[in-house]
Amino acid sequence: MNSIYGWEKYKSIFYPFNKNIIPKNQEKIYDVIYHGGIHGQDQINCLESMSKFNYRYLTMTNHINQLTMKYLSFATNVNLPFQTKIDFVAMSRVSVCYNLLQYSERHINAIRSYDSWEQNEANKEIGKQNVSPQFKTRMHEGAISKTLNVIKRDKWNLAELYYEPEKEFLYFDTHEELERIIADVKSNWGKYQDIVESAYNKAMRYTTDKFVEVIKSGEKWNGSS
Repeated sequence: MNSIYGWEKYKSIFYPFNKNIIPKNQEKIYDVIYHGGIHGQDQINCLESMSKFNYRYLTMTNHINQLTMKYLSFATNVNLPFQTKIDFVAMSRVSVCYNLLQYSERHINAIRSYDSWEQNEANKEIGKQNVSPQFKTRMHEGAISKTLNVIKRDKWNLAELYYEPEKEFLYFDTHEELERIIADVKSNWGKYQDIVESAYNKAMRYTTDKFVEVIKSGEKWNGSS
């Protein structure tokens, strides 16, 4: 953005969360959880994979797209208050996340109406896969809930700005691989505790009070390291 507009107005900073949302420790009674909308084949595959386990799918029934509406029968809980949603995350061993924003034709036309839209690195898949990178706060929510984040690998992998792969979360490339991970976590939850604890500790860098400290100090944020 600075390059496009010729100024140094923008700076990189982490996406913060308020530590008041950190849930109490919960018994892990569900194998896997996904919360959000259904925006494409990835999420459809995810629901089909999760349905083979003791899963939770949390979503809304109002102001949702047609694809989410089509797959509402997979939903186990709908229209939950935010903190109740976090409690369900805390009761799950695995949280699945896609750090992508998926566009409709309407959105694509709007993007292309801006000057220099092609210079934005986030737009390089417009007209191809019609997605752009978007860090999802559910990564923080999984980490603070001591739930294993399992993230779909993509062209940008924004997850690595916040957490370290293999040490604080796991990637999957196919939904067959996702199923294998869920099955192994279900059977061997104990062997993933170092990853879960490391992610929780790393998340403590991204609270709103830390956000204010960084802004006040004027220091440059260089990602999870």
